[in-house]
Amino acid sequence: MTLGSIPKRKALAVRRALEPDNTGFPPGLSLDVRVAGGGLVLDFRSAGGGMGRLAGTVDEVLGHAQVALGVVG
Repeated sequence: MTLGSIPKRKALAVRRALEPDNTGFPPGLSLDVRVAGGGLVLDFRSAGGGMGRLAGTVDEVLGHAQVALGVVG
C-alpha cells in the first residue's frame, strides 16, 4: 500500500513514528515501512493469519500514520 504525494521529510517522520508499532505483531503478520516513489510504502504481509486480523492491523497502522501526519504538519 502506498500513501502517495507525501513530501519526503514528512514520509521519513511518519516512518520513524511507526517504527515502535512495528513490533509485537501477531504470528504470521509483518510490516515493512519505507519511503519510495514520492510517498510512504506500507508492505503488510500475512502468512495464514486470517483476513480479519490483517484488516484490523492495516486499520490500526493507518490510524497511527494519520495521527503522525497530522502532528508533522
